[in-house]
Amino acid sequence: MNIKNILVFVALNFIVNICNGEFEPLSQPLKDDQKPLTTDILNLYGVALNDPCSYDVFSCYNIPKNDQDPTAYVGQVVGEINISNLGKQYTISDLSPFALSLEYLNIIDDQVTVGDSFWNSIDQFTKLKKIRISKQSSTIGSTSFPQQLEEIVIDNYGGQVSDVFFNSNLKSLVINGALSGFSYNTQFPSNSKLQNLYLVVTSSFPSGFDGLKGLNTLGLKIDNQKSLSAFTIPNEFNKLSNLDSLSFLFTTDNPVYTFPSSVQNIPSMKSLFISGNGFATPSSGFNYDFTKNQNIRLDFNGLSNLLSCSQKPCIKVNANSKIGTVDSSYSFTNIDLTNFVTIHITGNTIEQPLPAISYDKISYAAFINSGFNGAIPDGYCSVNFRKYRLFNNKLTSAPSCLSCAMYSDEVSSVLLPNGFSKPSSPCVNKKEVKVSTNGAQTSIEGLGFETNLSSTNGKIVIAPSLSISKLNSLITVNAFPGEGSSNLFKYNLNGVELELTVSYEPPVINDQKVNTDSITLMGTGFSTIGKNTAVIHYFDRTTTLYITSSDSVTLNIPRDTIEELISEQDGYELSVVVTVADQVSSNYTIGNPDFPSSSSILSPMSIFNIILVSLCFVLYF
Repeated sequence: MNIKNILVFVALNFIVNICNGEFEPLSQPLKDDQKPLTTDILNLYGVALNDPCSYDVFSCYNIPKNDQDPTAYVGQVVGEINISNLGKQYTISDLSPFALSLEYLNIIDDQVTVGDSFWNSIDQFTKLKKIRISKQSSTIGSTSFPQQLEEIVIDNYGGQVSDVFFNSNLKSLVINGALSGFSYNTQFPSNSKLQNLYLVVTSSFPSGFDGLKGLNTLGLKIDNQKSLSAFTIPNEFNKLSNLDSLSFLFTTDNPVYTFPSSVQNIPSMKSLFISGNGFATPSSGFNYDFTKNQNIRLDFNGLSNLLSCSQKPCIKVNANSKIGTVDSSYSFTNIDLTNFVTIHITGNTIEQPLPAISYDKISYAAFINSGFNGAIPDGYCSVNFRKYRLFNNKLTSAPSCLSCAMYSDEVSSVLLPNGFSKPSSPCVNKKEVKVSTNGAQTSIEGLGFETNLSSTNGKIVIAPSLSISKLNSLITVNAFPGEGSSNLFKYNLNGVELELTVSYEPPVINDQKVNTDSITLMGTGFSTIGKNTAVIHYFDRTTTLYITSSDSVTLNIPRDTIEELISEQDGYELSVVVTVADQVSSNYTIGNPDFPSSSSILSPMSIFNIILVSLCFVLYF
């Protein structure tokens, strides 16, 4: 079968499958009773489309022909309505055609509202999962919510927060703002399904926290722009036994309220957020004790009263806690940060020194865009600079470990701008070190060293290893036995690559010893890892030997080599030059050695014979 026939067969098969309902057509018509509202909304946007589902206000899905054949479709229905920035007053009066298809209703436009008929028949919307609306002026009635509805967000609500919200399967309820007519019932009903609750407070707050058994996130927006003169913040937060996160947001600074002490008795709480200056300055001797909470995170925005404690410690926390404050001006005199491993302070305008932190435990510390002044404490020398930020303050000086390291742009970005400037070059006291040929230690004093060392010449066998013996100030080069005068290595000074030349001592001959079978040259700098090149001169003759050394201080020249040189000519002196890698010793004069006669030295057998003869002589007489 040729390619043309194959293509024809595939095309025919595709058409047959479509006719049999085995493939979904590219587009299905919208269900007739949903067309009027979708067309009306599109007209308000100035859009004319035959297929409303092609516009992003509506998200649609296909409906099957029957249950027996779910792959065959008869049309589309709207599953999601998203209205925003319409810019016109509009009320959706009838959503009933969408009752069996709508899953998400999102109206993010306070000029667009939903008619009461929707709320009165909301139980008919059996697929509805989430509602987000900008404005609801009237009370949402007593009609039960559908089983699938899990989340309601109302930006501004003018009705009563009635029991219908709590006698449901809602997991999340958010009411951000209050319109005229907003109110609460006197008590929360029991509910174990609600997990997230965020409410605006403009009137007496209900009691009954202990009934919200499943709540793990609670947020209270206390709108003290409204008349709240008789209002007190409830003090029963300890009844929320599963609460993970608690937040308070105040819209203005007056009136102020007493901080509820029960907040300190929620062992499950991992996060506390307070925005606004709505809590009063604590009474004398009071502190905030969160030692019942493990790894708590405290975030404060735009407050000063709450942290103006009269004695230290203002805040008690366990180790490994976190704190962050934004645009909050307070003194650190009575605040102990040593148990916090994450600290983020920005916008604190009070001029004061940097507070003490646990330098050995800190994971991240930022003191930025604030009034911190004076010198940066030396403790920061023991912390990797990538773990902190100190820029945009009034700091006047940095410790030496940082003042030199700021040559690196990466380091300077952590510290500048401040009351000091970037140096013109990094700081080290050595660019070249000399070590013994058989290996030794030497030190380089510098600042901000990292342990990254690499060789540029590939001489792996002699590559020094680095170990930091005094953090950030002293680097020790442990050089293995090696040779050569210019072994170039690279290391990092807080991100700046610097070069270090490691030179092994040159060979030096300073004495000799004449043996029966050799001459031993004694000195320093002989290689123990390779061959030492010894060039011996005698009159007009030269010989080259490649000699190994076991101890770097001696070299043995065989007797037969020397005798071969001087056998034909007398009256001249031997001299030798030793070369190790690229370093050459001075010329050393051996002279004309007088080797001991091998016959003048008794062999072990001769000694034995003498002893035997002497013994026989003694026994005979």
